[in-house]
Parts: sequence; structure tokens; C-alpha cells
Amino acid sequence: MQIEELTKLTTVRRFFDIDESGVLTDGTRAFLEAMVEKKYAAGEVIVSYGKEPDDGMYIIVSGSANVYNKEGELISELHEGDIIGELALINEDVRKATVSASEEVVCANIAKDDFYDIANSNRKILGVLLNMLYKKTTQLVTERNAIIYESEHDQLTGLYNKGKYLSMLKETFPNLDSIGIFNMDVNNLKKLNDTFGHEAGDKLLIKAADSIRAVTNQKIYGFRMGGDEYLMIAMNVTEAEVNNIKANWEAELKRLNSVNDGIECVIAVGVVYAEKPYDYAEIFKRADELMYEDKKMKKKPGEEIR
Repeated sequence: MQIEELTKLTTVRRFFDIDESGVLTDGTRAFLEAMVEKKYAAGEVIVSYGKEPDDGMYIIVSGSANVYNKEGELISELHEGDIIGELALINEDVRKATVSASEEVVCANIAKDDFYDIANSNRKILGVLLNMLYKKTTQLVTERNAIIYESEHDQLTGLYNKGKYLSMLKETFPNLDSIGIFNMDVNNLKKLNDTFGHEAGDKLLIKAADSIRAVTNQKIYGFRMGGDEYLMIAMNVTEAEVNNIKANWEAELKRLNSVNDGIECVIAVGVVYAEKPYDYAEIFKRADELMYEDKKMKKKPGEEIR
């Protein structure tokens, strides 16, 4: 395998600590030089679920491959620079998935026996592998956390989204010792959008979210439920704490509105506190009713209530 081909791959440069000048450490050079080229036609299996991993580790140099679980279901795709079976070099576990070429694929491969042969002659090789494993694991954790964050948060405001709310509604919110529900709705979003455009409307929604975020913590969750609807849930708090949360939130909203940006954020809110046993659906409905009453009070003469 031509080592120059491998060192062009972004993932190889990152995982094997190859700097911009292309300088390789002795361990990295020995590791990469030990890899051999293998080609696979479209549909050909590269590694098989349940098989011994003696064939070791692969780096895809060109082409793409599909990854299937033991049931034969497609679970991911691999592309140029992706690494297959790196743990096979240091453990005895059988393959956990099947990988097959979705088009012609060229791989760089190092078998387990070959890896140990060069590792015995150059102990730095093992360090190169362990460093690569650490970097890849760190990247996977980072990517996983990013995916989780994006799945739980509203893209515009950064608050939790409705999906996160619904997941907590199943087991958490109906079963607390006490709860405070703040049902919120932003006034005049449609008017602002129609008059000044959606950029102004987005600024209004972000300001509303900022006021909520200022009072959230490990016991207080803030959600954008969609459009101009927001929700705060305070868990296992006292009634006095709920009153303080409301006062602090109102003070923060007032502070944000003191900034002369031409956008006044008016938020109607209905607040309900309850201790167990409580009917979550019932108190949520009551918070919604109180919010609507507050909305009517905060509307100026002639303004539409919606």
C-alpha cells in the first residue's frame, strides 16, 4: 500500500497525528507501511458478523460500504477515510456487524498477526493504535452528544423542544412530589412577522427564550413547544419557589425589553402549582386557561387575541 495515499485521508491525518507538513512519527510510519491494499467489488463482504477478527483493521481508501446488524438491517454507511474493525487488533471478540461494499472499494488492511509482528519489533506501534482508538472514541462520543443535543433542542432558540417535553411527560412530570407549570405564549408574533418580516419575528422568539433560559436550572426546564408557545416546568419545588421563579423571570424579561432594539416581548403566562397526588393533564389545562386570561389582560385595545 502506498503510504502517500493513506496520509491524504483527513481521518488518517487526524487519528494518527500527522501534521500539515506530512511528517510521520516512527510508530505511525511503521503502522501505515504494514498495511496492504485490498479491493472489493460491489456487494462483496469485507467483514462478516460473528466471524473471528483475525483479518484485523481496514481503512477505506476509496468507495463506500454498508454496515448491517446481525438481522441484516442497514445501520450505517462508511465512506473514504472511515475505519473498520480497529478493536480487532487488540481483542478476541467476534465481528459485531457485517460490512459489504456498496460500490468498488479499495481498503488498506493490517491483519492481527501482522500487527503483533511489527508491534513486537517496535513498541511504539501499540501506542499509535491506542492513541488512534482514543481519538476515534472521543470523536464518536462528541458526535453522539451532538446528535442527542440536536434531537432534544429547538434549533432557533436553544431551548428544549417538544420532543424532549413529550419524552419527560411519559415518566417524569406526572410523578413528581410537586410541580410548577408555566404555560406561556408570546403576543404579537404574527403582527411582527407581517409588518417587519420573519427575521424580526425570530428576534422576538429568541428574546422570549432568553428570558426563560435565565431562570432554568437542574430543576427547571424550559421548552419551545412550537411557534410562539413556550413552557417551563419546575420539578420538586415549593409554592414559594414557584412564585420566586415567576418574579425572577418577569424581572429578566423586563431587563431584556429595556434594550432599545425596537422589539418589545410580551408574554402571557399561566402558572399552576401542585403537590402529589395531582392529575397532570388537569393542572396543565388549568395553566393553559390562566395563560389565556393573562393574554387577554395584556392585549392592547384593538389587538387580536390569538
